[in-house]
Amino acid sequence: MLPLVSHPHTATRLANARVMWAATRFAWWWSIVDLLRRGGIESRHFYGRFYDGVTGLVTTAGSGGSFLNYGYASAGAMEPWDGDDALDPTSRASLALYRRTATDAGTFSCAGLDVLEAGAGLGGGAAWLARHERPRRMVALDVSAAAVRACRERHLPRTGLSFEHGDAQALPFVDDSFDVVLSVESSHTYPRFDDFVREARRVLRDGGLLLLADFRAAGRIERLREAIAREGFEIEVCEDVTDNVVAALRQTSAAKERRIASLALPRFVARQVAYFAGATSSEKFARFARRDDVYLRLRARKRGLASAGSQA
Repeated sequence: MLPLVSHPHTATRLANARVMWAATRFAWWWSIVDLLRRGGIESRHFYGRFYDGVTGLVTTAGSGGSFLNYGYASAGAMEPWDGDDALDPTSRASLALYRRTATDAGTFSCAGLDVLEAGAGLGGGAAWLARHERPRRMVALDVSAAAVRACRERHLPRTGLSFEHGDAQALPFVDDSFDVVLSVESSHTYPRFDDFVREARRVLRDGGLLLLADFRAAGRIERLREAIAREGFEIEVCEDVTDNVVAALRQTSAAKERRIASLALPRFVARQVAYFAGATSSEKFARFARRDDVYLRLRARKRGLASAGSQA
């Protein structure tokens, strides 16, 4: 009996077919989510399926990345890199945003604390935090079952780190069980953001921190801040990092565009992937550049008697 793959060209064709199938699945769920959003309907179930598609495309295409966020850079240059991780420039920019959020721009340490991340994505941030900041417990939650499986395969075992499947709007954890809730570029997909904030407050101990980075349409920024304050948090830091995100996207776009082109995707799928990646050719980038979308980084403290963490 002949083996299934008997020739290098056959293997290449099979690999290309897998990428095309993953891209088609990504585009299908993108279209469903976009159609529902335009109709005023948003569902975490469909977002979960969409991010199943994202995970499938990233892993099948072999990008090797462990981050999905748009990144952070100074206006003039990429952030200086002092880590020992072997990262490409795009992942370095994404880690810079994650690190700035998780360490409150270098002023906060979660060493010895219990940390929950809402929206683990591909898990690179949680793995980095568990390795370099050494929290007592690092739990990373995601609504995509495929993402959770990929994170477990890629980043475990690692002491103190776990990846769990669940909804950030209904956290599957008991009250007062974490010192920090961290969320990087995830909350814009939550149809009921108020529920997430309420749940974050519930699982945080008194004095615990909500560390959040995400974007909104410019006209909805104040609503985001009001929702956080209304649920019993005091906003201590609110930093507009839109220009830094735009700088990172400018610096990483060429590599993203080359990678997308190398996949030989149908044009409409390639446009969707470019939009999702924030390539400079996309309307997503244009929205940031025009400041139609504004990107904020916040630190908010649950009102209570205790304080979370230590100052670095």
